[in-house]
Amino acid sequence: MATVSHVLAERADRQSASTAFVFPDEHVELTFAETAARARAISGVLEANGVVAGDRFAIMMGNGLAYVTCLLGSWRLGAAVVPVDPMLKGPDARDLIMASGASALAIDQKRLVELHGLRRECTTLHATIVAGAHSPEDGDLDLDAALAAATESNHQQLLNVAGDAVAVESYRAHTDGFEPVRRTHADLLSDADALTSELRLTETDRAICAIQLGHRDGVTALVAALTSSGQCVVPERFDGRRFWEQVAAQRATWLALVPTQFYDLLFGGPPAGGSHTSVRSIVVTGSAIPAQARNDFEQKFGIQVRGMRQA
Repeated sequence: MATVSHVLAERADRQSASTAFVFPDEHVELTFAETAARARAISGVLEANGVVAGDRFAIMMGNGLAYVTCLLGSWRLGAAVVPVDPMLKGPDARDLIMASGASALAIDQKRLVELHGLRRECTTLHATIVAGAHSPEDGDLDLDAALAAATESNHQQLLNVAGDAVAVESYRAHTDGFEPVRRTHADLLSDADALTSELRLTETDRAICAIQLGHRDGVTALVAALTSSGQCVVPERFDGRRFWEQVAAQRATWLALVPTQFYDLLFGGPPAGGSHTSVRSIVVTGSAIPAQARNDFEQKFGIQVRGMRQA
């Protein structure tokens, strides 16, 4: 059965020079071939630091190039990603990492401060990979340096990861601990295929995913863009004042938003100059949008509004 990594490898072979991801805040665009190379490199870094298929790999950072690299690299190795909300306070993040038994942690410099003095309590961690570190602490790996070294030497073949292997393991907090919620590669591909079919996505489509990639629907939108051979634009954050400028600059055809972002755009009204006219669909995650709000948006903007399917 296929996995997300199989899909990426196929795209890299067939559409090597086509753009797969755009990170506008970092001024970076990646082709499918470059994306596959980064996934291959980070999987090699993880493997060299004791992470094996079936392990858990915690990621605590905001949206961007580093998150996508770690996500795809983990899946290539057959490890399951454990999303850690980047807004969590240190003790809560520590407790989640401990509950997951994660073998490795990817974190950015900003969030690393939250875990200062707490990581030693996460005894299952073999490695911490830091994005944007100016001077990593002893024992930590600088993401960019590790990728550069791995890219030159790592030529591993795509592992035979099963479709029923866990791809994402999220955790719900309860008063008596954490409850794992698991999604396999087959689950991810099924949800992505459903979204692709509903929106009739093709390789000419271009998404803006404004949902946090640690959210189940953020990763669904990303995988849907990948499986449809289209492009996925991943901004670091949502800025309602400049969002339509970004839509026009990226020529986006569909958007993935959370309800607060949807309402921000609805109350702001259509932008002057028609910079929204390239968009034909918006997919909103989370709580259901009332029919009246959905109708108001569609009438004001001429854009179809859909809810994200929940498996």
